[in-house]
Amino acid sequence: MAIAGCRVSSGDGAPPDIERSLAAMTLRASTTKRRTSVLRDGGAVFGRCDEGQISAGTPRGIATVAAFDGRLDNRSELLRMLGADGVSPMASDCELAMFAYARWEGEFADRLIGDFACAIWDGSRRTLLLARDAIGARPLFFWRGEGAVFFATEPRGLLAQPQIPKEIDEAWVGRALAWIPQERGSSFYKGLERVTAGHVARFERDGEVRRSKYWRPESLAPISLRQRRRLCRRAARRARHSGA
Repeated sequence: MAIAGCRVSSGDGAPPDIERSLAAMTLRASTTKRRTSVLRDGGAVFGRCDEGQISAGTPRGIATVAAFDGRLDNRSELLRMLGADGVSPMASDCELAMFAYARWEGEFADRLIGDFACAIWDGSRRTLLLARDAIGARPLFFWRGEGAVFFATEPRGLLAQPQIPKEIDEAWVGRALAWIPQERGSSFYKGLERVTAGHVARFERDGEVRRSKYWRPESLAPISLRQRRRLCRRAARRARHSGA
């Protein structure tokens, strides 16, 4: 499953050829045309191949394009919360993510439970958001150049673009061989960055990127199992009796 796309700062010139990225990532090159699709909206081009998903719509009046790779495990919960927004029970995971963004905006990823890499284009604000699941089960890479941001779930999807250099990051390789922790978001290739697990990367109209962490397990309420409480009380009683 794979998704790829690009956001450009202006509409001048030919739109990026995202089909190049999809052709590099598709599982069967001979059937690329049948297994890919592309959506364009102003300054954004989104594509998917194999089992990746893309959707477009105007939930809550926001012109939105979404790309999604993975699965959601809390579909029923999301359908209940988003039912008032006109979400169909047959909505795809990609459509649920799109409606979740329209409802919660930058906090939408915190409402998604599952393994996923997700991209959202907000045509009204002309911003691009990239998000990964809490444990990073699905990869998501991006590259920033003059006036453009490319993303893809595989490095080869980015390296297929002619303007993206194919240069190994020797410092990254050295740290890997020496078992030194890598810089957060770095990758094997120079200029290719990872979206950190449990984070959202937001690319503003002016080209600035803002990273925010949405997965904060330390803020979750502790889980107390009834059986465990009984066992602890029983052990405490035994300890008191043995002390007597």
